[in-house]
Amino acid sequence: MVRAEVGEHLAAGIPNPPATQPPSTGGITSVMGWVKWGAAIFAAILLIAAFITWARSAGNGDDRDGLSKISMVLFAAVGVSAAFSLVAFLVDQ
Repeated sequence: MVRAEVGEHLAAGIPNPPATQPPSTGGITSVMGWVKWGAAIFAAILLIAAFITWARSAGNGDDRDGLSKISMVLFAAVGVSAAFSLVAFLVDQ
């Protein structure tokens, strides 16, 4: 019973200020935006190169090399977009 009363008292006294971006960090979000676009363009170029490799290897009768490169590029693109989404979510809070 004492724990419940102490818990309620402490919970009522803890402030919950609104989230604001720290001062002088606007440049970080700009740099993140540029890096995000650069990574997306780079991933698109790599994906095109992986499809070209796949087409060449499929012409030779071996599809494994191209498909593994395509899957690596796609997994990397998902990882990069997830990382930027997570950081953007935390910065916007």
